[in-house]
Amino acid sequence: MNDQTQPTLHLQRMYLKDCSAECPNSPQVFGTTGGETQFKIDLNVETHAFSEDAFEVVLTVKTTATMDDKTLFLIEVKYACSFEAIGYDAGEREHIINIWAPTQIFPYAREVVSSMSAHAGFPQLLLPSVNFEQYYQARKAQQATPADASPSIQ
Repeated sequence: MNDQTQPTLHLQRMYLKDCSAECPNSPQVFGTTGGETQFKIDLNVETHAFSEDAFEVVLTVKTTATMDDKTLFLIEVKYACSFEAIGYDAGEREHIINIWAPTQIFPYAREVVSSMSAHAGFPQLLLPSVNFEQYYQARKAQQATPADASPSIQ
């Protein structure tokens, strides 16, 4: 019998933690034509440790749509998961928290953004895929140099 315990990863729950939508220039913007809609998407990943092996990861997706310097909508979604990562070393745990967990959460947050944009009276917005490995590396590099915002997707 093997004395070493195999590492285990238990996803316990995924849940919508918070969401909001604003359409500050409605209904006037519904008839706006001619301009090109610009989207700004900001991501943020927060981690809360409950114990050495139990964590919550919260992915915040903030999407702003503008046309001709007018805000069409602003949607912010905080989607989270809680899980246990037992038997992993610090480097493996860092990967699980910063890459694996946001990758699991993102499709759910994307669906909420899409639904909320439609409920706000606009076409459904399908967020582009995110490579959380690259996002995490960019965040680490940004933390090494002072900056005032999280990496964003344009």
